Amino acid sequence: MNSNKYPFLIVLLLAAMACKKEEVEAPYPYNSILAFSVPVEGSSTGEITAAIYDHTLTLYWPDYLERPDSVTPGITVSARATVSPASGTRVPLKDGVTFTVAAQDGQTAQYTLRLVINQKEPKFSATEVSIPLYSRYAAAGLVYDLQPDKQRTQLYMVSAAGTEHRMPVLDVTRQGIVFYADAYDGSALDTGWYKVKVVNADKTAISSGNLVHLAPDDPAPYIFEELTDTLVLQRGASFTMPVRYLEGFEVTRVRLGAPNLEIVSAAAGSVTLRVPDDFEPGLYDSFRLYASQTATGRSTNRFAYLGAFNIIKVTE
Repeated sequence: MNSNKYPFLIVLLLAAMACKKEEVEAPYPYNSILAFSVPVEGSSTGEITAAIYDHTLTLYWPDYLERPDSVTPGITVSARATVSPASGTRVPLKDGVTFTVAAQDGQTAQYTLRLVINQKEPKFSATEVSIPLYSRYAAAGLVYDLQPDKQRTQLYMVSAAGTEHRMPVLDVTRQGIVFYADAYDGSALDTGWYKVKVVNADKTAISSGNLVHLAPDDPAPYIFEELTDTLVLQRGASFTMPVRYLEGFEVTRVRLGAPNLEIVSAAAGSVTLRVPDDFEPGLYDSFRLYASQTATGRSTNRFAYLGAFNIIKVTE
């Protein structure tokens, strides 16, 4: 038996083992989002799952569910990949939010969120209504099946000539719109019959025939201001608000929520108020102006129109 062959076999074995140790697994090149869902209260499954196609994450949001400003999506990605923002991170619920998936080998891919509201067409009452000019209309059902989104809602009275008169909208619910029967731009508004047009979120609708009769009435003063941000008021400080139809009236009281503000002065077109030193700090949603007509003694009170962003904050 030739024993000289064993050293040779040992060398071959060691070489094979060395080669095996040097084998390195290639990094994974996969960078896909495989599943994307957001938890939602009120959904039949407790979540809404996105449709994923061509690097777009499409969320179909039912119109009967409240839409939050942000969500915490659960995201499943390819093996050994990472995603930013990470799964479970709170992100805005809006079009254009991007997610970047990085493969193990460093290659990246971007996905974009697309939000689609499965919104119903707004519907109109089958019954015609008469509304006094300048009055506040708050009955439900004139227009309904709405998204309760005041920032994306506009209401118009459309004359027989096709002229559209925008109304100041105070509130929007699924079952109706609270508004003043008054021209948003301050122009003259005639009495008579009008069709109704509504723009609500992604839908626009107009009644098939005349729906609202604007009846003659006298105007009453109310605060009219288009806020674009929170109105911050400090205790002890004075501020001025514009008022419509103040001529011929005396302002007798102005409330912010339930408490009264102090009246400093009132002139044509505006009222200057002061926040009492002991006013409770916090968030409030509207002013209410009380007035008396000097010639007749007629008393009126009207909520303020503050635009789509009606948040008032009182600080110390």
